[in-house]
Amino acid sequence: MSLYYDCLLIEECELVVLISEQGLRYLGVGMPEMTKVNPKREQVKLNQQKVAPYILQIRRYLIGELRQFELPLDISLVGTEFQQRVWQALRRIPYGCHLTYEEIAIMINRPKSIRAVGTAIGKNPVLLQIPCHRVIRKDGTLGGYSGGLNLKKRVLDLEEISYKDI
Repeated sequence: MSLYYDCLLIEECELVVLISEQGLRYLGVGMPEMTKVNPKREQVKLNQQKVAPYILQIRRYLIGELRQFELPLDISLVGTEFQQRVWQALRRIPYGCHLTYEEIAIMINRPKSIRAVGTAIGKNPVLLQIPCHRVIRKDGTLGGYSGGLNLKKRVLDLEEISYKDI
């Protein structure tokens, strides 16, 4: 089997979209470290046609036409069990809402694991669809974002989520 990719330029940020036959495997900045999203070492090929439906939904989301992705995910072989739990919690944050790192830790019944939650969020393989941008610090500031803070601000503004810009 193969993985297919194409790139999408959003302002100054180049997003890589990597899919399998089962669904979206990676959406992020730059080519990922392949061993993390391709543990079976499948061949990776540029294929604009196969990736086009994914790019179309991402574009529609980024211009406000789409609030919820309808893209299948293929991340079952990616990440640790803890990371998977965190990513599942992120998928439950509704459009236009935000939670803190601490609230995510509580959601997964690991209230003292706030830093580990932050680390797991930072390893999210599928930006936007697993909405790690909806997680901000307890003081209301942004925290980090693997897509860069400009992209995080843009997406939060799009979803009309308030945050402190310090």
